[in-house]
Formats: sequence, structure tokens, C-alpha cells
Amino acid sequence: MENSKTSYAFFDFDGTLIDADSLQLLIRKVLKTQPWRLFLLCLTAPILASTVLFGWDKRYAKSAILWCLTVFRTKRQSIALLGPESELQKKQFFFKEAKEEFEKLRQQNIEIVVVSASGQLWVRHWMKKQLPPVRLIIGSKLRFFCGGIIFSSANCYKEEKLKRIQEHLGNNFQWHSSWSDHTADLPLLKKAPLRFVINPKIKHKTIFDNVFHQNYNLIKWHSAYKNNKGNS
Repeated sequence: MENSKTSYAFFDFDGTLIDADSLQLLIRKVLKTQPWRLFLLCLTAPILASTVLFGWDKRYAKSAILWCLTVFRTKRQSIALLGPESELQKKQFFFKEAKEEFEKLRQQNIEIVVVSASGQLWVRHWMKKQLPPVRLIIGSKLRFFCGGIIFSSANCYKEEKLKRIQEHLGNNFQWHSSWSDHTADLPLLKKAPLRFVINPKIKHKTIFDNVFHQNYNLIKWHSAYKNNKGNS
């Protein structure tokens, strides 16, 4: 009976499939053409500080930042803003090995789910045409508020990822593997019999070693983005 269950591989997005933080890229993209929005971003400092000091859900800080980047735009302009400017630009950020790994999993009849703390809408923008189709993309939900875009759900982060997976898939499935670069995904990695950690920072690798006692697969992936910056 167990073998009849569908097997799933769960991937983080930022730092796992792309070699960057997509929200940081969005901030840079907007400030490059509209530097005056830096003034609006500075007004979010109290929210950012309170998030760090009091452990608030990061959705409030991220909402404030995203609203500052999208306010005074039409809905169509705001949605278009969330994706990279071109497919060529988008491609450079993806790890080259990700597409190959997706194909291998699909050949094994393993379903792929991308679970990210980033906005679900812009993760869809990024994934389109860059990787083979996946079963599901789960991210933080977005909505329009007072002329801008904000996060409308709890930040899809840490244990919240497990809750969102259960909401979508229930419990009648088999964990094949989990893939991430960050210790925030320890709950996701602990659930899977196969754990893959991609290009972790040294401080994160130390934690992974302490938690899993090296019972995980350490992977080095590459992107044109870092190569172009001279950091091979």
C-alpha cells in the first residue's frame, strides 16, 4: 500500500533554484529606475527593526517593502514588475544543474513541488519557461492594498512550509527528498529520507553538520550570474 503513494521532491526557491534572493533583486531593479522610492523604503525602518527585535512574522516587513516598490502603479504594472525583465536575464540566475535534476526526478515519476517564502506570484513568473513543469508552486500569498501589493498570508517559512504542504497535499503521499540551501528549511529537510543541501554558507553548513551528522548530500551548483560577477 505504501508503494502506491505518490512520491514528492520538495525544493526551496531562493538560493536553491536561483543563485540570488529574488526580493533583493526586485529592490535593485526598482531603485535602478526609480531611486526616489528609497525614501519610501527608509520609512519601513521601524517595522524592520521591530521584526528583528520582537520576532514578528516577516510578512509585515516584507509587505512594507513590497508595498513601497509597487505603490503608485497600476495592477498590471505591479504584476509585470514582479518578474525579471527578460527570459535571457532570468536564465542567468538559475543554477544550470537544476533543470537536469528536475528531468531526472520526472523520469523516476517523482512529483516536484517548489515551496518558497517568496511571493507565490513572482515565483511563478521566474519558473515559467526556465524549468520543466512542476506539480505545485507554494509561496507566500499576495494581494493588493491601498494602491500597492502586500503579503496576505503568513510568511511561507520554516514550519509554515509544512503546514502549507499539508493543506495542498494532505498526508497520503511519500516524501522522496528535500532540497535547500538554508537552515530555515530544517523542518523540510528533517521530513525527507533524502536531503540535498545546495551551496550553503559556512555558518549554515556547520548547523547542518550538527543536526544531521553529515547524513545529507552536499551539492555544489553553478550559475551564469556568479560566473559573470567573477565568483566561480
